[in-house]
Amino acid sequence: MLLILRGEDSLELIEKNRTIHSDKELVFFKKEEFDIQIYEDLPENDSLPMYIDIPMDFLNQVRENNSRVMIRNGNLAKAEVLAKEYQLYLGKYRRLCTIHGLSQEIKKTDFFALRNDFPFDENQKLWKKIKIQRKELKKLNNLYQKHLRLTVSTENVIRRQKIHFPELTERMSKLCNFNLNMLPVYVFTYSRLSIPGQDNIVGISTIIEHEGLFTSDSPDFRQKYPRLNGKKWALSVHLKRGVSGKILSHELGHLYYLYHHWEEYKDYIEGQGQYYMMGGHGENDPSGAAAELAEKRILPK
Repeated sequence: MLLILRGEDSLELIEKNRTIHSDKELVFFKKEEFDIQIYEDLPENDSLPMYIDIPMDFLNQVRENNSRVMIRNGNLAKAEVLAKEYQLYLGKYRRLCTIHGLSQEIKKTDFFALRNDFPFDENQKLWKKIKIQRKELKKLNNLYQKHLRLTVSTENVIRRQKIHFPELTERMSKLCNFNLNMLPVYVFTYSRLSIPGQDNIVGISTIIEHEGLFTSDSPDFRQKYPRLNGKKWALSVHLKRGVSGKILSHELGHLYYLYHHWEEYKDYIEGQGQYYMMGGHGENDPSGAAAELAEKRILPK
């Protein structure tokens, strides 16, 4: 879906076909079938056990990859924050158990039997404290696992896209912003991807011109699409979990075309006026055509 946002006047800008000024924001979406043959995912029931240190090797590897490549895993930051929060709270719970000489997995009956010589009220208070901390620990564990799965899914689709169309991967890795700084692309995966008025979306690409630079984050965009992650001075792609590398190539095809034909495409939108089809896939829409070429492993011009 393609939207032109201009603060409070965004809807009027579209409906009345006014002249486009600053803070232009382009958002694409595509509804398609998944490529089931290369669908790969972590089972929902494959749960990480509680009370153990989080294995950080995978997250460390993704962080290293992000530092070396221009198509980056956007889910990493949230997963790392949650991993640290869980690890800190696990340390707090461990200290509580250690102070009182308790096993981290102790059951209620065993707890009261072990502490039979202690005052009943004291035991009740301590058990309540253990229950509260366990509940919070479980909540953090589940949240971390959710974002770990999304991070894994993102890493998988980035790998698949590179296999699907390596030339596009290479070209996207050489983009520069208007200030000549490198212009990375952050890929975000969601369990459910939607925007107001559109549900069950497979992919969205975001490119914004804000303060004279390309970005995928701006105040207007955050207000309009609070559930989508943007990245300052970088482009972004948003995907439903488990999609194929071909879908990511499609979204990158949109971005590749728009990067090279930004002013030309804005003129195209204005020329179409009320007949412009939102989403970038109207008849003879050059951005949609570029995305479909990318699916076929043909580099858009």
